[in-house]
Amino acid sequence: MGNSFSRMGLLQKLFVLTLACLSQLALGSPVNKAGDPLLARVQMLSEGMSRVLLECPERVWPGMNWRDPQVVYSDHEKQQAFVWNEFGGKDLFRAIDFSLLPPSMAFGFYANGEWKGRDALAINLAFTGRMPAGPFQKDFALTLAVHEGFHFYVQSQWGLPKDEGTRATEYPADWQPRRLRFELLNALVEAFERGSHLPAYLSVASYWRQELMNRYPGLAETYKQTDVAEGSASYMDGVSSAIAWGGCGQSEQELLDAMRGALRTELVQINEPEMEVFGHDHYSLGLVSGLIMREQGRMGWEHQVSLGERPVDLVVEGILPMAPPENHEIREQVKAAVEKFNSETGKVVDPFLATMADPASIRVVMPYKLIQGAFGTQGFILPKAVPGMELILAIDVRFGSADGRLNGELKGQTVGVVEDGNPCATADESKSQWIIPLEASSLQTDGTFFEISSPQFQVTGPHERLVSRPQGGVRWYCLEENTVSTPEGAMKPLNTVKPLVTRTWW
Repeated sequence: MGNSFSRMGLLQKLFVLTLACLSQLALGSPVNKAGDPLLARVQMLSEGMSRVLLECPERVWPGMNWRDPQVVYSDHEKQQAFVWNEFGGKDLFRAIDFSLLPPSMAFGFYANGEWKGRDALAINLAFTGRMPAGPFQKDFALTLAVHEGFHFYVQSQWGLPKDEGTRATEYPADWQPRRLRFELLNALVEAFERGSHLPAYLSVASYWRQELMNRYPGLAETYKQTDVAEGSASYMDGVSSAIAWGGCGQSEQELLDAMRGALRTELVQINEPEMEVFGHDHYSLGLVSGLIMREQGRMGWEHQVSLGERPVDLVVEGILPMAPPENHEIREQVKAAVEKFNSETGKVVDPFLATMADPASIRVVMPYKLIQGAFGTQGFILPKAVPGMELILAIDVRFGSADGRLNGELKGQTVGVVEDGNPCATADESKSQWIIPLEASSLQTDGTFFEISSPQFQVTGPHERLVSRPQGGVRWYCLEENTVSTPEGAMKPLNTVKPLVTRTWW
């Protein structure tokens, strides 16, 4: 269950502090957290982050170069914000002015930007406080911070290829390749639980990987980028939780045993095939593969991953495959999960495609750069009926222009992304623009202002920000931003947020 915290705000706390205490707080001195659960939580997170990133980062990921890590914690419900490690290399945090944060940092689930000229990762305490975290992970805010920070500040130095592969699922989905990936994950979980040092336990995993490569040779390449990026980040955030709450002084055996104990309850969803086979397996395969290689004492595998090798390929390298007995239970579980997925996804995708196909409909195109913070989604879909289009399902996010004149919100709205055929964008821009088909009656304008209103999509703004670009008998409307610079001293958004996938994790 998610954490809950007292409504007592920092402003109430500060009201009774002396001027001297205020001076100490401004300098980043230890905060008196007595009586305020939010301050106690930030203190705990700060101590955990310090162990992971400042005290023993080599135990988390050898050679990890996360320069001067800095984290801003915000709580939009309490209108409070804090910054950790503002001065670099010190276990300190202090309160900062919530009003200085732009919307992406103040209200988003997470985002990356700058604070006082240095890279900073923003984590929302209100949202993460409602996310489930068991006794091993303890607080989802730390898990999210180290996972996303690893993407933003470590993997960005690896030189991995851009825009290669996809995390999207074809619709209707095929159960057979997903069954093979789930069998592979199940074999790796059993190997880690029984004894990573014995190759015999990995022979079944090697068999399922071989079957996957032989039957679906293109799938590994399609998923490679996601398997590398999310698999290694998932391993890193799992080890980070062990270090953050278990300390740098614990032995390797203690660390691995702690993770083994939490494997099925907190780290992988092996008992819920409908979660793993639709996206979470990218995370879990990398996590468990990394743990096995760690327990084996294998040297240099992290460097190979940074060069683009998948952890799951490395862990079974040189292991002779051995076919296991047929497991009809897994087969039927995965098949049922895929049938359920196709049924539920159709309820979202089919109406979208029907509106797209209606010649009387309009298409509104929204630039991705307008969104404020990370967005929630139920997943990514490649509809077989429309080759070349990717759908992002049921998005929840606020958006708007920097000058505040264009504002809107998506509430469960599905959007489409295409490489070609979008009159609002050049070929280079097309992938960063969202297409939203709507009934024509949802658009109203008086020549000065416009309003678009539907159950899942609302936006208002000056008429000139909605540009008509008809194409092929279809009415296209392009939302345009008139960029205004961020005020001096505020935290600057970098527009590099990644979605929170509410159905499969993040």
